[in-house]
Amino acid sequence: MINNYWVQFNAGDQVQFEWKALAGTDAYSLFAYMLRDDGLTLPLLRAAGQDSTSGTVWQTTTVVVPDAGNYKFVFVSGSWDYTFGTYVSGSMLIDNIKRIPA
Repeated sequence: MINNYWVQFNAGDQVQFEWKALAGTDAYSLFAYMLRDDGLTLPLLRAAGQDSTSGTVWQTTTVVVPDAGNYKFVFVSGSWDYTFGTYVSGSMLIDNIKRIPA
């Protein structure tokens, strides 16, 4: 998922969001980053489940934005194929995305 609009961040601002991983029928794999309008990226989250029954409780991630610019949020979820091709699943719930001024 990528948002449809640019969000202005100043250097030192923070981005914060809540997330929860769901394993489904395979182990989850998650990646989140911010894409700046000049193509540079800022990683926000990388997480993977241990097996097809693992998931997480709601968690909060906070990242400091080092450089000012216009950013979009990109969230990617799927699986890392714990079941060797039998199933493919894994998803991510996201809530309360916010910019915290420096």
